[in-house]
Amino acid sequence: MATQTAKNAALKVNKEFFSLEPSSIISLFEVDLTNISLSNDPDNGLSQFIINLKNVQLVLANSSGGIFNYKTIRLHNNLKLNTNVIYWKGNAYFPAPISTQGFEVASKGLFPKPRVEISFSEEALDIYSLFKGTIDFGELIGAKFTRIRTFAKFLDRQNFYQQDGSSALSTDKLVIPEGFEPDPNCEFPRDIYYFDRKSSENKNSIQFELSSAIDLDRVKLPKRRVLSYICPWQYRGEGCLYEYQTKLNSDIHGTTVPIPNKKDPTGNTAPACATEDDQAFSEMSIFSNTTISNNPSIWKLEQTYSKGAVVYIVKQNINFYFIAKTDVPKNSPPPNGNFWIPDQCSKTIKGCKIRFGDNALPFGGFYGVSNYNRGVM
Repeated sequence: MATQTAKNAALKVNKEFFSLEPSSIISLFEVDLTNISLSNDPDNGLSQFIINLKNVQLVLANSSGGIFNYKTIRLHNNLKLNTNVIYWKGNAYFPAPISTQGFEVASKGLFPKPRVEISFSEEALDIYSLFKGTIDFGELIGAKFTRIRTFAKFLDRQNFYQQDGSSALSTDKLVIPEGFEPDPNCEFPRDIYYFDRKSSENKNSIQFELSSAIDLDRVKLPKRRVLSYICPWQYRGEGCLYEYQTKLNSDIHGTTVPIPNKKDPTGNTAPACATEDDQAFSEMSIFSNTTISNNPSIWKLEQTYSKGAVVYIVKQNINFYFIAKTDVPKNSPPPNGNFWIPDQCSKTIKGCKIRFGDNALPFGGFYGVSNYNRGVM
């Protein structure tokens, strides 16, 4: 919408709001199911909720073959129009036994948590038969809920066709009430929330609690804690990137480009090198006459391993490496301490230098941060 058009629309809404005899405020509701469908494929990967709605083919009145949009449910709850479809911006809003509360906004305190209640009625449209015993309402959690408010005088011209009218804008079939000025740009700011939880349910109705997209309950800021001497990165994961180039995955590590380390300036290899206490394997007496492998393999159940062999296991897409400290028989998986020593990082600057030497350190801590002594107050 152009800036000037938006300004003109806002002026018309304000003028109507402060007039002595304003027209009725019409509330419209949209439930956007896009975020809770499992796929954009119209035939596969859709949740059962979407599938049920997709099977409803309601032909809209006063339209040229318009079909119900199962991805966005559009509703209204205006009692005087409980059998009529309302058109706004070219979209059809169906009458529904729906009520809302709690949209008030305060200048301080907690974010509002509006509630939406849907009542079940035998007189409802066909679409609401879907809401009665055939839907897992838990699938609505996360769906987008939008409340739209405008004045009746601004509703689409399409609302004012005579009962036997058609979609053609002919003057003999279109009767606009006196004082009405259809304008799709005239509306109050939209209230946008998301289904957060089901707050109550009985045989006659179901109620949901909504939350704002910026209502970050139980989320701490800053998300990343400021620690001076401890690195928060997952060893051999994203941020750390001490990993064999062939095992880097952009979805897990954020890149497939290796970074230079102490043992390999190209970064293509990332040999196991130290314990959690920063004890280098090359300096341990147990490996004094043993060559530690730089060709790790995934651990296998029916395989034996010689002293110095390096294996890894995968957990949550991260490789964990172990060195055989003695000959390992079959069926002896790591981290069995009788046979294996884990390659681990102390998460300190020293642990980072053991692996990266004089190269740039990907240390994730805030090394320049320290406690500030305010002295005697």
